[in-house]
Amino acid sequence: MPDLLLGHPSTRTGRSWRAGRRTLRVWNLGDPASALRDAFGPFIAPYELDMTNLPRMSTLGFRSRAAVRRALTERRASVLLDVAGADQLTLTRLQQVVTATGAHLHRGGRWHTLTRGAGKGAATTLLRSLASAGSEPGVVRVVGIGNEENDVTLLASADFGFAIHNVVGGVHPALALVNRAIPLTARGTAGFVEMLDRLVAMPLFGRDEP
Repeated sequence: MPDLLLGHPSTRTGRSWRAGRRTLRVWNLGDPASALRDAFGPFIAPYELDMTNLPRMSTLGFRSRAAVRRALTERRASVLLDVAGADQLTLTRLQQVVTATGAHLHRGGRWHTLTRGAGKGAATTLLRSLASAGSEPGVVRVVGIGNEENDVTLLASADFGFAIHNVVGGVHPALALVNRAIPLTARGTAGFVEMLDRLVAMPLFGRDEP
């Protein structure tokens, strides 16, 4: 049975468990959220999540305590920032601090994702390495699909990267600039079906273009 690629910041890289006939292996791809909070304290403080302060959480887009709880438990190696109301000076200063510490700030709709050492591209590269172990070069092909700026590294790292045509705005400009990215024409989630149709028609082990 294949390994499952999981992630948890409190577990050392490469640690494995047996679960019946399947091996569960954990890989760290970046700093935990706590380390990011320590490094970016004054900038992140206004966005810290607090289930006891629902009125303030509602200003960040959360409608219930359960939504805050899910964000706290599911975002283990990144920090979400809602900087929609920030002025240009604040955004510029934030980007300077992010760049100086070797981190990355990706836009994804309303929320910005702050990471360091992690990302979809890094995960794609690791997944290919794990899946290719013992195989001939070119046998394993990775397919990526995304619709926002935070999918740039995913599409760039995949063998076949598909850019979704958003219902509003079409293909994101940042994804349109990714080398060899394949723009989809079906709108929204219908793009998944179009992607599958294109993959079926591709000579996956021959030329790389559709």
